[in-house]
Amino acid sequence: MDFLPHSITIFNPYLDKGETKYKRHFIKHCKFNPTQAVQLGSVQVTSSDQGKVFVYEKDLDMSKYVTPNEFKGEGFTLSKTSYVVIGEYDKEIESVKDLKGLEHYTIESVDHNNYSFVLPHHFVLGVK
Repeated sequence: MDFLPHSITIFNPYLDKGETKYKRHFIKHCKFNPTQAVQLGSVQVTSSDQGKVFVYEKDLDMSKYVTPNEFKGEGFTLSKTSYVVIGEYDKEIESVKDLKGLEHYTIESVDHNNYSFVLPHHFVLGVK
């Protein structure tokens, strides 16, 4: 059983001579959990995110990772301005409109859990 059965393609926007461009980065071995609703009596409770993506540092080339504030189009980052496509998408895009028809999300939150000696270091992306 594969506990990390998904792959994602990240599109990081950046400015190049005043024009928005997108850097594509493919990540294998992650886990996508779509939002699930819970019925509590007559009240339905759902998360405000559409899902969570779990990305483990051991499956990333962390030498290419840069923080969102440092990202200028080289390497990759995981930031609130980025887009996630579920699966591998091997084409460049010029705008988010190019993702129409694909299962794609905007990253709404990024938690970097890199403080444990016991649990593997990982990112949790809230996507909507």
